[in-house]
Amino acid sequence: IQWFYDQRQIVLEGNEAYYYVQVIDITEMKQTQEQLKISEERNQLILKETQSVIFEWNMSKDCISFSELWHTNYGYPTKLENFLVLTNQLFGQSQHSYIPLIEDLVSGNKESDQIECILPKANGEQVWVKVFAKAISDHQGYLLRIVGSISDISKEKKKTIQLMDRAQKDGLTKVYNRITIEHMINQEMLHYPDQGHMMFVIDIDDFKSINDTLGHAAGDEALTSFSSALTSCFRKDDIIGRIGGDEFVIFMRYQAPFSNAQLEVKCQKLLSELSNITLSLDSSYQIHCSIGIAMHPEDGNTYLELFKTADKRLYQAKKRGKNTYCYQDQ
Repeated sequence: IQWFYDQRQIVLEGNEAYYYVQVIDITEMKQTQEQLKISEERNQLILKETQSVIFEWNMSKDCISFSELWHTNYGYPTKLENFLVLTNQLFGQSQHSYIPLIEDLVSGNKESDQIECILPKANGEQVWVKVFAKAISDHQGYLLRIVGSISDISKEKKKTIQLMDRAQKDGLTKVYNRITIEHMINQEMLHYPDQGHMMFVIDIDDFKSINDTLGHAAGDEALTSFSSALTSCFRKDDIIGRIGGDEFVIFMRYQAPFSNAQLEVKCQKLLSELSNITLSLDSSYQIHCSIGIAMHPEDGNTYLELFKTADKRLYQAKKRGKNTYCYQDQ
């Protein structure tokens, strides 16, 4: 089948009438139109079925437009003006944003890339998304547009965080395990070598007697209650871990100068708080602990160096009668 464009016109010249007919073969053009129509319908179907938001950022106008799913799922208008201004206002100080992706594409470091970041919905809900973007330039290399997609990965991210949490945390007490806390402490001192740090090594006095007299269930309860008390006694950014048995390690930053008197007040308060722990099987049983402390950089620059010193001082505290602390070699 061939397509033709048939154009006719009557022209009068004196008493004569001429009938002009122009016939053009438009088969190729018609095929192209059909292909475009099919492609457009296919794309519309894909957009309708996909769970990803499609976007296009016009660089010269600084205007970004989104597919309808952007409004449906995130609550924002499908067209936003002054996109760069909005980005700086909303995400300039954000730790997990799409800004590094934009910087790479605009600077020409990459033609396309993807990033995982956090986006707030219009209702305030924070969601993890994966943003894929591609830079489109003209024949001279000038950046014209950035197109891409936004996919909600909150469920996948939650599962990943849960798996990481299981791998890094102690199954019973939910604080960090030995391998994780050792790595975190070494990284902290590597990145902040001039920052003052202190390590507490703490264990429960006569823990074996709890298991022997009240049973292992009471021992487990003592460990979980003890770890919860430790968490409440320290700051959120302090590192707390169980390294085995009834022994725990806490690693914290401090602002110099930090006097012995301040350290003793901290330890006395810690001993007092931990002695308030009660057990459901025997509320009269009072838990006590001993504490050994090492300082960075004075006592070492690695986890192992600090732990050896703090552990040695822990046993010096036990020799002094338990339920006490030691921060200097005796």
